[in-house]
Amino acid sequence: MHEGWLEPSQLTRFEAVVLPHLDAAYTLARYLMRDAHDAEDVVQDAYLRALKYFDGFRGTGPGDSRAWLLAIV
Repeated sequence: MHEGWLEPSQLTRFEAVVLPHLDAAYTLARYLMRDAHDAEDVVQDAYLRALKYFDGFRGTGPGDSRAWLLAIV
């Protein structure tokens, strides 16, 4: 992880918000890329972008975090 991007409490929240949706992100990336290795790269990049910009996430509903992550993918 990149130290300094988030406070420990924010990192815990980030993991709770994003990790449950990584399978959906991979499924979308696999559909878009048509290649497993490329899909893994896309999801890794999306995860890092989500981590970098998590301060801007303002989701309030139960599906907001999934929609946010999939939009990044």
